[in-house]
This record gives sequence, structure tokens and C-alpha cells, in this order.
Amino acid sequence: MKYAALVLVNSSFQLMCALEYLLKNATCHNVLVVTSEDPKGSSYQQMLRLTYDFDIHKIDNIVVAHSGSLEERIGSYGDYYAKNIKDLTFEHVVLGDVRHQWIQDYTCSVKANNIVMVDDGGAVFSIIKYILAPLDFKLPFYPTNSGTVSRRELAGEIKRSYGMHVQPTKLSLFSLFHQQIVSDVVVNDFSKIIEFYNPTKHFACLNEAHIIGAPFVEHHLLSQYAYLTYIESLASVARYYQDIKLVYFMHRFEKDNHVKNAALAALGYELRVSEINYELALIQAAQKPRLVGSVISTSLYNVKAIFAEQVEAIFVPLQQAHLDLYRDTNWMVDKYTLAQHWQHIIEHFPHYDILPLSEWSQKHV
Repeated sequence: MKYAALVLVNSSFQLMCALEYLLKNATCHNVLVVTSEDPKGSSYQQMLRLTYDFDIHKIDNIVVAHSGSLEERIGSYGDYYAKNIKDLTFEHVVLGDVRHQWIQDYTCSVKANNIVMVDDGGAVFSIIKYILAPLDFKLPFYPTNSGTVSRRELAGEIKRSYGMHVQPTKLSLFSLFHQQIVSDVVVNDFSKIIEFYNPTKHFACLNEAHIIGAPFVEHHLLSQYAYLTYIESLASVARYYQDIKLVYFMHRFEKDNHVKNAALAALGYELRVSEINYELALIQAAQKPRLVGSVISTSLYNVKAIFAEQVEAIFVPLQQAHLDLYRDTNWMVDKYTLAQHWQHIIEHFPHYDILPLSEWSQKHV
């Protein structure tokens, strides 16, 4: 089987961005999607729905080991590469989160004519600043504490035994965040995804304010009291609209937190859980809210990319004390901290007409 494209992603949103790229640049059907997402998880199920909608030829799941010997960890994804990718040539390789080692190794080994990275939400800001820009947008990158030279040489030998020859590889970018990227970048506006699901491009306006939830409490990053204080302040938007409905879209990790969800309902929110990512749910339903808000969700960027000035977007800035808790906490890689990750998402909000609640409120007095 000859594929037009290889897609390496670990979320339904990354796959959505990859599909947008392929719809603009290639045949979208003759595609192999590889992911390490849990097949029983909601994100993988969302990815399955997308592959079904777009008649993608194949989606494969690999189980990546995060413990054990170096041979065991590399072998967990190296075996798939040797059996399914090693002898193929692709027109396009489209990848999502480069922080995953298996995605790096596949990207830097595969034979392809064009290699492009798509967004993984607002994480792209830190990925570019601390990982890609210092390397002139090339992979692979290595953690600051990446082990001894002999250990890296051993890793290279193991990868080569599976047919992976990891070589420096230049990436181009396909991104919502073109204003902040100084590199080879093409703008993602989701126009092809919108056209696919909604050819008329008409979106009914709901008299609803959508607040996008985040699992700060579930991941023990904020106390329930602190998080609910932020969400309570967002509920104040109701006073500026007549009879508007407050809707809280729960993150998949929040849905089983019954105590917190009862508190959210007491604040006046209708609670909803979407079976697909929030932005795609709006596109498929051909609906748009009057306003979308959150503490820090990158869905705000995505909604503005789709609807621009048609939908207002606001956020409640994290207090300095809450940022300070994570000044020394690395986030997925040791190139930057969780506090830096949050700060880079927040600091770019104004560039995309996403306003702090206080500033937005003053404009609506």
C-alpha cells in the first residue's frame, strides 16, 4: 500500500489540524495515522470519528513503554516502524507534539518529500521558543539532561536495528499562531474543515456564554476553592447580556468530579461534556456562542481562528501566587517549566483579541 501522507499525532485536535493541512495540500484519504493514545480513551475515540468522517485509510495505535530498559522502550515503537514504515516513502509527513520521543524518531527517519508540524494548542508557543527556534526549527532535540554520550550512542544503535536512522530534519509549520512564528509557516484557518461539515458556512448564534473547563483540580495544580473562584468571576458575564445561558464545557478529566460539578451548577452553569473536541463540536453543529471564556484554555485561540470578531473571547488571568507555585516544575520536557508554559499561552491572548475579564467588562459597562 502506498500512502500519500503519514500523520503522527497524539490528540484529536492535532489530527484536526493535520486534516486541514492535507485537505489543502494532498488527497486526504490515502493516509496512515499513527498515535500512542489509549484506544479506550475519549481522545482516541474522537480520532476514530475523524478518520471515519474523512474516509482515512488506516489509523494504528502503538503502545509506547515509559519504563524498563532502553531496549524495551525503543523497541515498543521501533518494532512498528520496522514492520510498517521503514520501506515506505511519503509525500507528506504531518506531526503534532514533538515532545514525544517516538514522534521525533519517526519524523527524523522516514523517507518523505515534505515534513510539517501542526499545532498542539498553545503549547506551540513554548515548543517554538525553547525547543525549535534554538535549533533553527530542526529535530531531533534532546533533553538538557539526556544522559551520557555512550547511552545516546547505544540508543542510536538500537534505533538503527529497527531501520530508524535519526537524522537532523528541518520542519515547516502549519499554525494558527502565524503572527508569533518567525519561520517557514503557513496559516491554519480551518476553512477546509468548515467547508467539509458546513458548506454554507452559516453558523446559528446561540444566546450562550461558553466557559471552557480545565482539570486544574483533578491534576492537583490548584485547590478546588481557588479554581472555582476563577470560574465564579467568569459567571459575571451574564449581567451584560439579557437572558444569556451560562454553559460550562467540562474537560474529559473533570466529568467524574461530582463535588466540584455540583459547585459549578450552584454557580449557575449548565454542565456539558462534548464527545468531540469543543471547536469541532461547534463546526459540526453549525453553531456559535456569543462569548467563550476560560482561565487558560487554548480553545480561545481556536475559536477566534474560526469565528474572529463574531465571537467574543475572554480569560481570567492566573494570579501571580498560583504561577509562582510552578516556577521550578518542568512540563513534559526539561526545557521549560509549567509556569512558563502558562505564561506564554496567556501573554499572546491580546494579539488574538482575547481580553482579560476586567478589560472586557469595562468595554461593556
